[in-house]
Amino acid sequence: MKIKVSLLLFIFVILWRPFYYPIQGSINENTFSTLEEKLESIRSAFNIPTIHAGFIKNTELIWLKGFGNQTDPTTIFPIASLHKMFVGTAILQLYEQKIVDLDSDINDYLPFDVDHPDYPEEMITLRMLLTHTSGLASTLDYEFYWDTEGYLSPEYRSDYNPAILNMSLGEYLNESFTPGGYNYNPDSWLYKPNEQYSYSNPGFKLMQYLIECLTEQSFEEYIQENIFEPCEMVNSGINISDLLDNHATPYTRRFGTDHELPLYSKWMIKSTVTDLSHFLIAHLNGGSYQGRQMLLPSTVEMMHKPRIKYSTHRNPLLQDVDSYDFYQHSYGLGWSHFHDDFAGHGGSTPGFISVLAGRKNSIGGSNGLILFMNINAILGFGEDIAEVHLAYKKLVNTILFELDLIPTINQELVNYFIFFLTIWLTFVLFSHYAIRIVYKQKDPSKTRYSRGNISYSILFLVFSVFGIINIVNFFYLYNWMKLLLFLPIIGYLGIVTAHYFKDKGDLPPYFSNTRITNIIQLYLAGSLIGLTLYNQTNSLLPTIITTLLCFGSILLILIDSFLIKEKI
Repeated sequence: MKIKVSLLLFIFVILWRPFYYPIQGSINENTFSTLEEKLESIRSAFNIPTIHAGFIKNTELIWLKGFGNQTDPTTIFPIASLHKMFVGTAILQLYEQKIVDLDSDINDYLPFDVDHPDYPEEMITLRMLLTHTSGLASTLDYEFYWDTEGYLSPEYRSDYNPAILNMSLGEYLNESFTPGGYNYNPDSWLYKPNEQYSYSNPGFKLMQYLIECLTEQSFEEYIQENIFEPCEMVNSGINISDLLDNHATPYTRRFGTDHELPLYSKWMIKSTVTDLSHFLIAHLNGGSYQGRQMLLPSTVEMMHKPRIKYSTHRNPLLQDVDSYDFYQHSYGLGWSHFHDDFAGHGGSTPGFISVLAGRKNSIGGSNGLILFMNINAILGFGEDIAEVHLAYKKLVNTILFELDLIPTINQELVNYFIFFLTIWLTFVLFSHYAIRIVYKQKDPSKTRYSRGNISYSILFLVFSVFGIINIVNFFYLYNWMKLLLFLPIIGYLGIVTAHYFKDKGDLPPYFSNTRITNIIQLYLAGSLIGLTLYNQTNSLLPTIITTLLCFGSILLILIDSFLIKEKI
């Protein structure tokens, strides 16, 4: 009976997947009425001029609301770094058409060379730019001045350089990346290419210009034809002169006072909640909106897959609007990942804050949220920035919790506990069954052989499975994790080798003691499992639990040794 139970548990562990996110089946007008009251209360408390928010369920925007001064649903907002999702989508469209290779040198596609001054032999690829691993810094010299067309300098920032003001995107990038160029600075490179995550705005500007070079269209023309039209984004564009009639007014908060800013940005996408909902629905629906295919489903999956982990932030066990943090922790190909399986991007630019995020649920549906604020404090100071960020956090969290998108108990942590408990129970039942074999063995000469077969098989399975996981993810691990994760494997191989040569009699005594080496192997196996899951989940909890389970394993072996009266 025990072996049947243990086998069932083992199968459960192999097939286990968390199905814990609530299904939004009870949303109605009262739900949205309560949500709107709370959002308006937050807007008023933090003196936010205008907020626009929307909620997507499956393939439909089922709720859209404007709060404050400009409530027209067609009000247009600069989307800030949400722009990167559109650049990424466009690059992957060219990839589908075999116009670009994500792992080729970007110099093959640009009219000027982009080389790391300290590692000129290392090529920079589109995959590196899409994942922020090219080694580039977050901004180039005078990038803020170029972005804002000089409207905010020198009043708000000191980077004042009129010589670059009228440069096109291509001219600005050429002068910034060509040695000897007017705006060239070798300090714009921070890390060796493909070595470390470092959020980089100029990397996406390079790809935007690359799209223009390869398609012989302006970026605006390209996305109008290949993204806006398929997604029916009728109130979106780039040229601000075409969008002035219904544009949100930007504000910055400095020393507790809000200041209206001039409209700016000739290169950033501007859009509405409705239009962005179409774009998000397409990404959640295998790249298709209303039957029009923007990307292939396999390409969407490749784009969304998290590839770089850059944060170990975790939420508490008990979470609510005040304690929960909708934090970005991983990055795909132009696509960011938040807690609780949401993916999309956040954005921040002078005068505006934005977020777009969605996820699929366990029964095949999907949901998502979009939020715009027309105030920021990145031109201000510490207290201003903290206050505006807190307002943004409360607005997002209120939507998440009021619509039951996030459970009040951190189910990620609960799932870790259930997962490890199941593994542990399975292991104990297997061990118990193995010990029963020992007691039932009539021929003492076969006792060690039968028992060893089972224990070695389990250990070999553990090291093989988790070893493969780490080899597959080798290039996406933290540098220090690359060492730690392979130490248990090296230790295991050392013990296996020692067992192979132990009959020669030239090894330390403890290598001939099966029980001690079993303990060592169990500890190494547990360390490997814990470290692997720590890397996969960004949580220290698996490592702590696994360590405790390892000590429990050692205790079991010691008790077993005492019961069968063998010397340790």
